[in-house]
Amino acid sequence: MTNPVDNPLPPVVVSPYARSYARRHATAHMYYTIQIERMAMGVFDEQTGGIVPAVKTVIYNGPARIATVSGPQIIQVGEDTMAMSQTTISIPFDTDPVPHRDDIATVLGLDTQRAEFGDPALVFKSFRILNVEYGGQMYATRRMAALVITESASWGSESLR
Repeated sequence: MTNPVDNPLPPVVVSPYARSYARRHATAHMYYTIQIERMAMGVFDEQTGGIVPAVKTVIYNGPARIATVSGPQIIQVGEDTMAMSQTTISIPFDTDPVPHRDDIATVLGLDTQRAEFGDPALVFKSFRILNVEYGGQMYATRRMAALVITESASWGSESLR
């Protein structure tokens, strides 16, 4: 017999039904359509001595939930001033491949049937993925911390493409 002090709590078990319910509920509240792109590393070209540009690969295109975007923090980068805002983006948990740090998520649209739940100002905004949460007891969505990429006086939105 085990001592209750050594094992004070019973194991926590989440039923497949509860996990399925949580995933359906979370997905039903994803009002945005986003695209996540991953950049491959540039390659050194020995013939020209230059770098062959990186290639973008779309790894996800589908529904997402975007939490409230925090107010901007102003930072100075060299001669430029930039505004940085942070948020959380959630996509369905079973998305494959799993997004990584430094992937770029772009909001492509907002569900017009449920537009009152979202902010049309986020459409065409781009986000840099900072961190991706992995599983746990009740993993209903794949949550990612993200940073809003904003234009500056030195470069515009075409720099993101």
